[in-house]
Amino acid sequence: VAIDQLKAYYKGMSDVRDQLGKNLPIPESQYPYKHYYHNGNTNDQLVHFKYMSQISDRLVFIAETESREIIIVKFSRTYSKEAHELCASKGFAPVLRAYEDVCGGWHMVIMDYKKPEEYIPYHLRSDKQYSFPEPVILQERFTEIVQTLHAEDYVHGDIRDSNFLVKSDGTGAMLLDFDWAGKEGIVHYPIDINCLTVERPPEVKSGVHIKKQHDLDMLNIMFRRSNL
Repeated sequence: VAIDQLKAYYKGMSDVRDQLGKNLPIPESQYPYKHYYHNGNTNDQLVHFKYMSQISDRLVFIAETESREIIIVKFSRTYSKEAHELCASKGFAPVLRAYEDVCGGWHMVIMDYKKPEEYIPYHLRSDKQYSFPEPVILQERFTEIVQTLHAEDYVHGDIRDSNFLVKSDGTGAMLLDFDWAGKEGIVHYPIDINCLTVERPPEVKSGVHIKKQHDLDMLNIMFRRSNL
């Protein structure tokens, strides 16, 4: 009887949580332990921040610094600081504020936050509330970004619509997610690469070296699909 009562009690608590908890902020204890980073300009200065929300189910968070600046905090096993900085130096990626090693082989990446009303994710192109330039114009801009990497022998490896931001006035674009990026001939695709629900070139498989041509092929696939 006692066990049945306990089951009923916890079932009721679960129902309450399901009804009320969906829109509540995540408790601070459920965010990563890291609450500061070293300023990239003066490495001895600590910048403290607090987490505000998590982006989807990924280890990417929106946070606010003590000076009320909104930032993106990302945790990743692999990340190309150099490829990100190269794109950022041309205005093709958010400014990289910090890149730090944390425990267990993880890296913490801190970058500028881009307001959704200023930079729109390209995968929302079918949403009628947004207006994008013609696909041929965007393909030229995205190709310019990718070729900026290729000119320095970097590859990206995950060229998809969800990894591009388009400036709301149509004058610019940015590339995100440099997790797989690096020098051609050195970096390779992860073992768990998704080739089932994400269309990729036929030769792209887990463990294969990432090639510049793969990036260009992914651009073509992306715009072919956007024209369907």
